[in-house]
Amino acid sequence: MGALDPNFFLLSDFSVVVGKDKYPDIDGLIRLRDGNGKYLNKYLHYQLKSTEHLKNKKYACNRDIFDYLLDTNVPTLLFVVDIKNKGVFWFFLEKKAAADLGLQNDRKGRTLDLSNHEIGNNSLQLNQLWQKYAKHSNYEELSNSLNKIVYDFHENVVKCVGLLYLLQRVSKDKLPELFSKILNVELDEVNLIIKRLHDADVITSTPNLYLLENEQLGIESLFDLLQTLDLKALETIFENKADREIALRQLSNIEHPAVNKYLSGLASELLELARKSNDNDDLLVKIELLEEYIHRVPKEGLSIVRAILGARPQSPRLLHKMGRHKIYGKSHNDLTEKCIDLLERVRYLETKDVLKILVDLSKYGEQKISSKAIKTLEHLAQYNLFVLKKADYYAQEVILKEVEQWSNKKIKKNADALFVIAKEILEPSFEGHSMPDYKTFTLHSGPLIVTDRLKNLRKHVITLLQKLYHLSPELSHKAKALQTLQGATQTPHSHLYGDDMEQMVWDDTNTVIDFYLEILPEAENEIIQDIEEQKVWFVRRFTKKPPTRIAELEEALRSNESYSMFRIFVGYEGRIDPDYDFNRDREARAKKVQEFISDISESNFNEWRKKILSVIKNYSGTEPGSYSYFDTFLRELGQKKPDIALRLIEENEKELESFLISLLSGIWKSKKQDKAKAIISRWAEENKHLFACAFIFAAVEEMDEKLL
Repeated sequence: MGALDPNFFLLSDFSVVVGKDKYPDIDGLIRLRDGNGKYLNKYLHYQLKSTEHLKNKKYACNRDIFDYLLDTNVPTLLFVVDIKNKGVFWFFLEKKAAADLGLQNDRKGRTLDLSNHEIGNNSLQLNQLWQKYAKHSNYEELSNSLNKIVYDFHENVVKCVGLLYLLQRVSKDKLPELFSKILNVELDEVNLIIKRLHDADVITSTPNLYLLENEQLGIESLFDLLQTLDLKALETIFENKADREIALRQLSNIEHPAVNKYLSGLASELLELARKSNDNDDLLVKIELLEEYIHRVPKEGLSIVRAILGARPQSPRLLHKMGRHKIYGKSHNDLTEKCIDLLERVRYLETKDVLKILVDLSKYGEQKISSKAIKTLEHLAQYNLFVLKKADYYAQEVILKEVEQWSNKKIKKNADALFVIAKEILEPSFEGHSMPDYKTFTLHSGPLIVTDRLKNLRKHVITLLQKLYHLSPELSHKAKALQTLQGATQTPHSHLYGDDMEQMVWDDTNTVIDFYLEILPEAENEIIQDIEEQKVWFVRRFTKKPPTRIAELEEALRSNESYSMFRIFVGYEGRIDPDYDFNRDREARAKKVQEFISDISESNFNEWRKKILSVIKNYSGTEPGSYSYFDTFLRELGQKKPDIALRLIEENEKELESFLISLLSGIWKSKKQDKAKAIISRWAEENKHLFACAFIFAAVEEMDEKLL
């Protein structure tokens, strides 16, 4: 090939460079130069054929050569060497030449006329002509093309990782096609990427699923994917609710403009639906999805909750009818329950508004819903470890600030909610849980860090409970206020707390005792008994440093005559006697009962009647079993002093209704048995006190056929 001037052409023989037959249809490469040896960044391939004698400068070319020249994507010259005449000829198959040769008509070879294609001292002319055929060869462009291929593959790898994190679980058989559809990546490339990721342990697998366990890698990859991913389009791809929940849950972990816009849009659509929907089932599905991302759109979420709660309840749809049996869809109560779940998710983000809604729901007519609202209030007021780390006591301060603005009427109306809030804020410990990974669930608890903010919180709660006690007309609420107040006197269950915690609780205990002393003179006996039980705890608990006024409290309890009698008749001595002995207690009480009976007479009847009625004043709200000694007293009074007992029944039948059986059974065993039978007969005729009438025979352990 020395016929070509090297200033215009540089030939590379492939058989020399890469080995013979490495490229069986190509013999080499021609790079074009400008005549001075400078490359023009253009090149062609060539095929070299030889013949012993090129008769009349015509060459019989077989069909395989034509097929290659037609199919190759690199312009290729055909060189033919006439060995005998030492001539070299060239040929380039242009479209026009192919048409002239009629190559489309059959599969035969053709004879080429090369008379005008001889290579001689015509390198300049050939160079100019072949430039028209040559392929552009720019290194930068090729390098850029290579880089683009690498970049695109890298991007597709990242997209696949991000999408796997978003979807979490996709079956192996569906993953390639699904990813190809969503990412617009060739199916073969997806399969290659997944294989490479799996081989490199970037992703793991189960028999049915591929999994991405590295959370950080997943979040970073999803963040990159969101630059191009059409989130709205995913809704049509993932119609299954469970799949959408997973995707929304994962998206809610990503702070990205595209995610913000998408989630805000979803919330806006849902708000419109909540305002006009008449289909509880469809709305419930939507708000169940909202639960996955409401923490990203808390204000919009609360607007949705208010819209649902404030809407006129829609009747459940009839879904199926099987004979006389009907199956209905979701009710408005179902929507309300789910709204409480939503409030749980944003309780620390919109504390004030969540508190208001939960307090209202705590009085809901449906027990299941009111109980759930109360439970969520409890969670709201709790000391959560992870919230404390970020916001200290902010949530509790917001709650108290709101509650302290309530009117007296509102405090009484929402007493149950206030008890729950107060109980949690007076807790001396925090709680929390975490999941370092999907295999591990860890519970956390411990004493709170004592600060002025915590002390102030507790002080305000104690004041609120004292106020509620005075405002409440009901004994049960007064008792509940004192029970909740006891939380201020409790130290953490764990012994691992400091002197500052001990001192804070000691100070609060003194405040509680001051309150006990304030209310004791006017308190009901049941309340005083609760205080005495608590006093026993104080004595046991604070052995090293007793509360300041504990002795004064003991004296006030001991000197209360009305209560002294009450505690003989009512309660369990073991709760208030640190040295309790059952036999000793029974003997002491029995002795006192006999003393009381001996003291009762017609002359002091009115005085004793008041005492007896004071004992049972609040019986309906007290534990019945705690009145066993009072039953004994009435029974023995009836047996030993039947006239007094009969007078009690005559004058206070209604007030003594729950204890008539005790009085009657005693009278039955006395000399006035006929009076007892007459009363029972009269009641039976009047259809009154039928339980006492029926149970009398069991109480006295004998039958009377005439009465029957």
